[in-house]
Amino acid sequence: MKKLFVSVLLGFIAYCFIVNSEFRNSTIEEFSNVKEKIDNVIGGGETKKVIKSNKPSKFDFEQSSKGHSDEAISYFNEICYGSEFNKTGKIHKWSDDVKIYVVGDKRSYLIEELNNIVYELNNIINPIDIKIVNNRADANYIIYLCSADEYVSAEPSVKNLVQTNWGLFSAKSRGERIISGTMYVDIYRCQSILAQKHLLREELTQSLGFMNDSYTYPNSMFYQGWTETTSYAQIDIEIIDILYN
Repeated sequence: MKKLFVSVLLGFIAYCFIVNSEFRNSTIEEFSNVKEKIDNVIGGGETKKVIKSNKPSKFDFEQSSKGHSDEAISYFNEICYGSEFNKTGKIHKWSDDVKIYVVGDKRSYLIEELNNIVYELNNIINPIDIKIVNNRADANYIIYLCSADEYVSAEPSVKNLVQTNWGLFSAKSRGERIISGTMYVDIYRCQSILAQKHLLREELTQSLGFMNDSYTYPNSMFYQGWTETTSYAQIDIEIIDILYN
């Protein structure tokens, strides 16, 4: 009986050891699997990097199957061939960066507006950058915020135009490539702040190669009639994109 009891006891101990060993091994294996999953997530196996970009997105606009609406292509032809005062029938554009220097009465609201215009244009245009420089020697484009007479002193060729224009631009080209330019806003005859901002945007944009005016779209920056709009119409954005991109 004693031997039987000892045998049963030894068997029970062996059983417990085997069961516990399997349980221990199972637990270790499960722990290893969990650890491996955690290591993958933390170390790179399943890690996904989130990269934050501060670069502004491009303007979005509806496009036809050809890439641009028929209206935009027609408007592009109307605005970009030739100019208001020179019907040469050619397209002109900048191929180098436009570096702007401001001369005259640098009113804070106009400098702020200029920064906004430059930001918006750089959002649309890919091949070149438009920037404001601090040294005149670095510039290839001068903005005059002054009187008509002061602008004539800098650009004698516009003498016959300033009397009926509170904003003008002049661009020099080599072939179809614009290489330099100037513009002015008459901040004395034009008293409206909105109108001054409009003229700043209109003349700067037109001197990039959008040299005609039109009666087609009243909300366009290139509208022939008098307006005080201070933002680009959607069709303006599209024709800027057509010319430069």
